[in-house]
Amino acid sequence: MKFNKWIKENKNLLIVLGVIGLVLVGIFGYNWYTMYRIEQMLDITNVSTNIGTNVIKTLREFGEANVIISVNLSSSDELNSLVISTLSEEEFRPRHISLYGTWFSGYLSVIGFEKLKNNPYILSIEINEAVSGS
Repeated sequence: MKFNKWIKENKNLLIVLGVIGLVLVGIFGYNWYTMYRIEQMLDITNVSTNIGTNVIKTLREFGEANVIISVNLSSSDELNSLVISTLSEEEFRPRHISLYGTWFSGYLSVIGFEKLKNNPYILSIEINEAVSGS
């Protein structure tokens, strides 16, 4: 009896606490899922592309990496049509593109990395040491 009376008297407090609980579950659940999804995108198990040792670490830490990407193509037209055009501006911001279509560099996001790691034209993805200094 006393418990039922307490619930009736504190109905608004219980509603507020319930809403706060739902918000916290939503925030922590979203963050956990986001971290899980990023780890899935960065997984390189069964990837034939050569991935530099610091690429995954940099992407995990900063969400993007300044990279040099080597490709198995013979012209810049092929490079643009078969690789670069598959990426949005959020996924890749180019800095330099080889005239002969053998490499390009720029800022690659985690989502861009997920797209490129299985692209058959990509030979390697390495941190751009000349620019980053790391």
